[in-house]
Amino acid sequence: MTHVRKNINCKDIMNALPVAILVVSANGTVLMSNKSSEAMFGNMVGRNVDEIVPEMFRAGHKGLRTSFAEQPRVYIMGSRRDILAVDKHGKEIHVEVALSTVRENGDKYVVAAIADITKSIRQRNELEEVNRRLRARIEQADELSRQMSLIDDTIDQIKKGIGKSS
Repeated sequence: MTHVRKNINCKDIMNALPVAILVVSANGTVLMSNKSSEAMFGNMVGRNVDEIVPEMFRAGHKGLRTSFAEQPRVYIMGSRRDILAVDKHGKEIHVEVALSTVRENGDKYVVAAIADITKSIRQRNELEEVNRRLRARIEQADELSRQMSLIDDTIDQIKKGIGKSS
C-alpha cells in the first residue's frame, strides 16, 4: 500500500465514510464507531451490537454473530432480503450491511459497514405502487377498447340491417 500522507489516521478515514462503521468484538461489544454510525444509532461504543437489532430478531442474532465469527468472510446482507435495524430514536430502518473481519494481536474483530436504505426502499415501494396502478389503468383501457370494438361491430350490423331493408 502506498502512503500519501502519514498524518491521516484510521479514525479520520472512518469518519469520512458516508456509511455507519462499527468494529465489534467477539462478544458483541462495539469497540469503535464512526460519525455516521453515531448519527444513525447514537454512541454505540461499549454497548452490544444486538441493541440495533429489532427486538423480534435479537435472540437469533447472537447465534448468527457466533457463526460468522467461526467462519469469517466478506458477507453482504440486505441485497436479497430486507434487513432491519433500530435507529437512535427507536425506529426501525431498512439497512444493507457488509461484514468483514480484522485480526489484531490474535484477536478477531468484525467490521460492519451499515447503509440506511430506508429511502430507497420507500421509493421502490412507491414506484411498484405506481406501476401497479398504471397496469390497472392499462387493463381498464384495454377493456374499454374491447367494449368500443363491440359497439362499433353492433353499429355496423345495424347499418347493414337498415341498408338491406331499404
